Amino acid sequence: MDIVLNNSISTPLYLQVYEQIVAQIISGALSAHFCLPSIRNIARELDVSVITIKNAYEMLEREGYIYTITGKGCFVAPIKYESIKTKLIDEEIQRIIRFCEQYNIETNEVLQTFKKYLNQN
Repeated sequence: MDIVLNNSISTPLYLQVYEQIVAQIISGALSAHFCLPSIRNIARELDVSVITIKNAYEMLEREGYIYTITGKGCFVAPIKYESIKTKLIDEEIQRIIRFCEQYNIETNEVLQTFKKYLNQN
């Protein structure tokens, strides 16, 4: 498991840990039932507080990415990749909609720009 923290950005450290683990799970780099490092070990390795990692692991468990077996550790949960990808897409679309509402951007402008980028690839 590879995690790189950046202290010079505004994203909290626990959220950086969470996001990087989620990305590794979704990409398949961490497979179902993989045993994650203990909270203390990863905190020591990343030179952060145990609370930082505990918060990230709790968020991962709450979101269904990992599960805990008392006395054994935290493990990657078996997930349905399609449902997670759909959830991530939905979250991004909601973020774009909020952005458009904030800046009074019309839907057709967004669609035209999106089509332009799709045609480039």
